[in-house]
Amino acid sequence: MTTTPETAQAAAASPLRPVTELVRARSTEDAWPATRQSREEVWGRLAAEPFAPACDNNGRKFGLGLLLDWLADRPGATWQERWLASGADDDGANWREIPLRWMRERGHEVP
Repeated sequence: MTTTPETAQAAAASPLRPVTELVRARSTEDAWPATRQSREEVWGRLAAEPFAPACDNNGRKFGLGLLLDWLADRPGATWQERWLASGADDDGANWREIPLRWMRERGHEVP
């Protein structure tokens, strides 16, 4: 791209717009088809490739089952409602501690 004195002057004269004006926010729907699936449907999708390797030597599928059990234990009609009710969304990067605590309370040894 060639910059001429005119285009450089025009670019310098235009005010910078905040990113919030340039990027449209994603809609915040309460539910969508995947959030209404049964535990078995979610398990079937997430326990298969590409989400889980064909050879599960490190217990990922077991952990997935526990995570789904934890979410199923939360109030709500959809997985999204249960996630929000769990408090994990508000906990940010530390969200994992919430289901880990739930698992330990039920006798699961988790690292």
